[in-house]
Amino acid sequence: MPGDRLPGEPSLVKTYGVAKMTANQALKILVSEGLAVARPGSGTYVREFRPIRRVANDRLSKSRREAGQSIWSADVAQRPLVTDVGL
Repeated sequence: MPGDRLPGEPSLVKTYGVAKMTANQALKILVSEGLAVARPGSGTYVREFRPIRRVANDRLSKSRREAGQSIWSADVAQRPLVTDVGL
């Protein structure tokens, strides 16, 4: 679930019998792909995921094109634009 803490390296090593480097790389991949967030000194946590819901009739409508609105703006109009630094 979003916000849940993922097992740390020692737990992954013990549970799955993998090398410490393998456990470390697995956590780094989750972070680099935006699925998890690393909090130094605290752990790695499941990131909240909100899929973009697209309504074709609205995003491709003539009225939006005439108003100069992009397809992208129709997709994300209700979402705050946030830049993640460090991904």
